[in-house]
Amino acid sequence: MTKSFTQNVTENAADNVYTIQKNDCPWKIAEKLLKKENSTKRLTTKAIIDEMNRLAQANGCTDTTDFQKRFFLAVGSEIQLDTPDNITHAESVNPAETPETPKAAVERTAWRIQVPPQDSKELDEINNLPTDKERVIEWHKRNSNTIKGNYVIVDKKACSATVYSADGTELAVFETGLAARKGDQKGQKGGDIHTLPANQMDSFTTAGEYTISDPGNSEDVHNKFNDNVFDLKGFGYEQGNVRLAIHQIPTHLENTRGRKFNNNNLADNRMSYGCVNLLREDFERLKTLVGADDSKLYILPEEEDNKLMLADTGEGYKFINSKYEKYTPNSKAKPLVISSNSKNVNKKAKNFASGLMKNKEKLMTDLRISNETYDKLALLALGIGYNESKFGDGKYWGWGEYDAKEAHIFGLEFGQKLFVRGKKWWNRTVNNEKTSPINSRGLTQMKLESYTDKETRRLLDEEWKITGNDLRNPEKSATATMIVLAAMYKNELPALKEQMTAQNISEEEALLYLWLGKRTELNKGIAAPDKKPYVQNAKTYINNFNISRA
Repeated sequence: MTKSFTQNVTENAADNVYTIQKNDCPWKIAEKLLKKENSTKRLTTKAIIDEMNRLAQANGCTDTTDFQKRFFLAVGSEIQLDTPDNITHAESVNPAETPETPKAAVERTAWRIQVPPQDSKELDEINNLPTDKERVIEWHKRNSNTIKGNYVIVDKKACSATVYSADGTELAVFETGLAARKGDQKGQKGGDIHTLPANQMDSFTTAGEYTISDPGNSEDVHNKFNDNVFDLKGFGYEQGNVRLAIHQIPTHLENTRGRKFNNNNLADNRMSYGCVNLLREDFERLKTLVGADDSKLYILPEEEDNKLMLADTGEGYKFINSKYEKYTPNSKAKPLVISSNSKNVNKKAKNFASGLMKNKEKLMTDLRISNETYDKLALLALGIGYNESKFGDGKYWGWGEYDAKEAHIFGLEFGQKLFVRGKKWWNRTVNNEKTSPINSRGLTQMKLESYTDKETRRLLDEEWKITGNDLRNPEKSATATMIVLAAMYKNELPALKEQMTAQNISEEEALLYLWLGKRTELNKGIAAPDKKPYVQNAKTYINNFNISRA
């Protein structure tokens, strides 16, 4: 019988097999091994990462990401620990005694910006798929060797529960009864969940990722459900706030709720206090396809501005109910270091880069992007700043371009307003165009009023409270630029994948075209990044910077 982690480390050095438990991750195991071996020394991040890499190699994995995917996505997997006698662990030292790690330059192949591969690009590839269902199915296909067994997707809009095999094959579809109240949140909106009556505790069929588990033997389970019930452990369950389940129609309601099935009226299927209801015979069949053995069940969102998004929680990947479920960035965001010794980088550019580093953790959480994506967009933002204003050093009618456009002195702002109004009048009356905001501001010359996406507006107006005047500040300008670039990355790039592949255009090049408002060129297949000065200038300027993760 496989011993516990502590037993493996302390009692029997020859027994190197450890069985993965709930909430295990490579970091935790590496940290425990190092602490046991070097209990009096202070651990460093580098030491733990080196130990994770050693464990990955000991188990035949290419890197820690491969290690995570192959062994830590399912409870019960076994890994080799090796012993201190035959493997030298990474040394743990005091940071004060450690020389500063040289800052690694960014690698570029055909200017597809690369960053240190400490997290998987797979996260973004999954999240860029257009629908919640496609994201879940693709995730299971890619991890069919580690996420064992069949899984269930509950589609609230269709009032259905579909069982899939690990490779994405549809095995069965069942009609379902769902919460009478529509919505993806947990508990009762606006109420105190701890004081709600029992029959209102699960007033929504809450969207999210769940693990099927056995509710145990009880009189209620037997009498009210004929033992046809699975608990769903997920969003809110562990805190005791909400108990969600999938079960047959309660026995005392089989006549009234049963009549609402198979009548081609989905409005009738909104019947429960939150739990997923099935007909008795359907649940009996469901039990033959999935069991109370940690199988997965996903409830898709029904609110239009909500999504199931794959997140790196620090203890493995998990789909979250993105509108209502927060994941902490502390174990996710890896500090970014941007440096440069180039004379082409002025003070405003350095302050801009400083803002990108300083606000990475919060921005990653707000924007729901990975380390890899953030670092790529940060470099791209620097290239845009150079193109748009040369970070304040550009020339504009003999003035510094940035200063001439932004200055309040000598009535320049008044003159700018006259120019803006005149251009609007010209566009409206002569060119027969709808009036559009043209008051570009700041180091990256943004038109804040033109960004109408609901989430982008919320982040700009409410979360970060950025106005046009704030764009004179390099840090605020950097933050606003990242918010808009992330929206383009998540909302616009996925629809352009086919054209980008056909034209051999990278994500970074496509984003520069979108920033310029040149989406039509991408759609028509006439984009030519190699001949576009804006794109080439951005590439050249970005090469002034080195990037690494602390």
